[in-house]
Amino acid sequence: MKSSTQGIRDCEHCLLEKSLRHSPLKSNPRSVDPLDIIVADLMGPFDIATINGGQYALNIRDVASTYGECHILCNKSDACTRLQEVIWRWQRATGRLVKVLRTDNVGECNSQALLKW
Repeated sequence: MKSSTQGIRDCEHCLLEKSLRHSPLKSNPRSVDPLDIIVADLMGPFDIATINGGQYALNIRDVASTYGECHILCNKSDACTRLQEVIWRWQRATGRLVKVLRTDNVGECNSQALLKW
């Protein structure tokens, strides 16, 4: 005996509609060269500080290689300087220049010092 839902699943129009659906998500081509795109995020302050008094974490990641570093900071104002240090080191190590730096618009990383740099 067929169940009442069996006919719905085998409906010609339903099967045709399901076969024609396309994913609404479009994939963006991923960056293939190191340092094309760098993403940075500053988190904190955390409720419990580290032994050295760090309350913030700065995460920096290269999109192409997925290499990343996490730096513990005592002050939020140290984020811009630390970000510059990491980028300089990565550029020297790879011989390439950073093309795009993406952040979530944190004030420290949009400071005048970073914009001039």
